[in-house]
Amino acid sequence: MTGIIWACIATFLIAVSPVLAKAGTKKTDPVLAGCVVGITYAIVTFIRTSGRITAYKYSYIEQKSWIFIILAGAAAGFFAVCFFRALDQGEATNAIPIMKCNYVITGIAAIFVFGTKPDIKQWGVMGLMVLGTVVITMQSGGKKKSSWLAYAVLSAILISTADLLVKYGAGKIDEYVVKFICIVIGLVVLLIVTFATGGMKKIRNMSFVDGVFLILSALAIPAAEDFYSRAAALAGNYAAYIYDVSLLVMMIIASVSLKEKISGLKIAGAVVFISSLYLQIMW
Repeated sequence: MTGIIWACIATFLIAVSPVLAKAGTKKTDPVLAGCVVGITYAIVTFIRTSGRITAYKYSYIEQKSWIFIILAGAAAGFFAVCFFRALDQGEATNAIPIMKCNYVITGIAAIFVFGTKPDIKQWGVMGLMVLGTVVITMQSGGKKKSSWLAYAVLSAILISTADLLVKYGAGKIDEYVVKFICIVIGLVVLLIVTFATGGMKKIRNMSFVDGVFLILSALAIPAAEDFYSRAAALAGNYAAYIYDVSLLVMMIIASVSLKEKISGLKIAGAVVFISSLYLQIMW
């Protein structure tokens, strides 16, 4: 029973994070918003894994691996730039499913990079993800439709690129060390983009309330990870079943707090998308 409770808390936290991030771009430049989230996440990540990060022998990392890790970090930084612009210009309920389709992009790219051959299950998962995302976003409109959609698709491509670069070049390097390096490099990219586009003015115009929302958004992610780890240890696959409905929970939260319109078509698309996640677990 305790595991189910932890899973519910984790689901709520991971669902509320993008909603808080969206709320944090109301009066704040989206790239600066990404910086606030990145700084907070970097600090929390270091605190959680400081022992492994500081004790690691960085001299053991080969030059080739450094190149891939740096490129992965840069891709992660530009992912954040695109993702927060997508959130700013579009709706969270549209941008998040597209970003989550990075699994599809990674899977297809792996065919060419690693020569992998997806089985029927993997093709089914990817097909349902794409179908669900198309159904969710097909009613989106407005003057900024093409803009937010382009940023959302780019964010999915960039995070997939970062993932592939890490898998290809990181080798046997401690995953926590690689993650922290990528976060720091990504944060540098965000800071460069921010200051190259009028950073000080953006900082002066930043809303305090937005800053609070952005910090809470960043804190929700590692907290969700911790609660889910506890839930998985106690409840096994039941934790995953609960956690995977986070997309639907996010839609409900966004509808209430951000006043985003949730149609029956969007709910149907979310159900299809979630069924792809369940297929991963059950098959």
